[in-house]
Formats: sequence, structure tokens, C-alpha cells
Amino acid sequence: MHIKLRAEVCLSLSTVLSLLTFILLIFVHIAQINLSSTPRDLYFANMDVTNYGAALTEALVDTPSGLYASNATQPLLESHGLRSYYRFGMYAHCGYLVNATQSNDTTSSGSPAGICSNSSAAHQFRPYEYMVNDLTPFFTTVTHAILDGTTFADSNSLGKPTGAAYYFILLATILTFIAIPMGLVKRYITLAASVTLVSISTIFLLVGAAIWTVVINKADMINDVMIGDPSNPVSVGIRVTHGSALTILWVAFGASFLSILPHGMSCCTYRG
Repeated sequence: MHIKLRAEVCLSLSTVLSLLTFILLIFVHIAQINLSSTPRDLYFANMDVTNYGAALTEALVDTPSGLYASNATQPLLESHGLRSYYRFGMYAHCGYLVNATQSNDTTSSGSPAGICSNSSAAHQFRPYEYMVNDLTPFFTTVTHAILDGTTFADSNSLGKPTGAAYYFILLATILTFIAIPMGLVKRYITLAASVTLVSISTIFLLVGAAIWTVVINKADMINDVMIGDPSNPVSVGIRVTHGSALTILWVAFGASFLSILPHGMSCCTYRG
């Protein structure tokens, strides 16, 4: 009786934790897929270039206008100018323009207007490449001269790992989804299969979260880059920070990891 009761409690706990993991992963997947209120606030990384123009002006003394886009609805990656800041997800990235004009803005009042790139699976984190593709030719040349050779400018070292991380996270999501109903069937074989899937999913989540963390930590080295006169340098005005989706991904990993023990106990002790 006590063994069966313990198995029931473990089964319930493991199911709740797996369900929590799956729900959290859904939030991870919808980060920056569009400008709706929830997706726009979910992102793996944020790149703020609001002060890049001021840095160029101070470092170069005289720079022409046109660094930033004049309208938030202008497409990304087509040399229409920088946005104030960019946010990155696994399917797209979005650019937001502070104090911009956006006639079809569906965001809440007071939120910066923006536009997202085309969505695709395994959208890679290439902040420098996306930034340069938004710049006009003059500023593209200037930016290459300033930033080429930095870790931030090495798009392949940032983009390819995050593309791979997408598949780890996607597989973890699928495995978690499959494991939930299997864990509800009170048979040894299904419970054993469920704990196996959850264990694999947890490993995949760890790999995916670790990749994103390492990559963003590499990219945020740009925060310390100085330009201009060596005797009186100024910050480059580009700042990369971690986002809420990465935090949620780590929480999902934690929930999945914690579910392994009750999964295993229910598998080994249940005698229903």
C-alpha cells in the first residue's frame, strides 16, 4: 500500500514537472516570432545600438546623417538604416525603433514600434551581420573598419552553434511532449520509456541552453570595445545582453532535471 502510494505521488509530481517543462518551452519557441505583446517581450538576446551613432560622431568628429531608419515599418536587412535595438529568437529577429512612426502599429501604447525578419527554423544569432545589412553603404564601410576582427563580428562562430542549439531544443520539446502521456500509463514499459525520454530531453536542454549562454557571452564582449582617439577613447555604443527566453530555457532545464527522479521512482516502485 505504501509503495503504491509513493509511486502515485511520484507519478503525479513527475507529470506536473514535465508539463511545466513543456509549457516553458512553448514560451521559448515563440520568442520574437511577431510583434504581439508576449512574443516581443521574449528573446534570447538584446542588442542595443542606440548610442552607436553618438559614438561614431564623437570618434569620427563628422558623420553624415542616415545611420538610423526613419520608419519602423521599413524591412530589415535592406540598408534602410539601423533600429534602436534588436531582439533575437530561434525563428526570427526583430528591430525596434524608439520614437518611430508606424502607421499599422499593433503594439501597446508606449511600446517602441518595430518589424521582424522573415521567420525560418534554426534562425541563427548573427547580430553583426544583421546590423551591417541594415546600414547604408557609407556606414557599412565605417562599421567594417571599426569592428572587423572582433569576436562580435565573427558571425559564423555565433550563428552556427545557435543554429545547432535550435535542433537540440526542438527535439527536447518533442520528447517532453511524448513523455507526458506515456508517463500517465501505469505500466512498467511505458514508465521506463517515459523516464528515458525525459532524461534524453534534459540532456538536450542542457546542451541548447549552454550553447546560447556561451554564444551570448562571446557576443557581449562588444560591450567593452572602445573606439576613437587612443588617448581619449569612447565606448562603441553597442550593448548585448541576455534575454528572458534564455532564462526560461534554463528554468525548463531545471524542471526537466527535477522530474527525472520521480519518473524513475514511479517506474521502479509502481506495481499497478
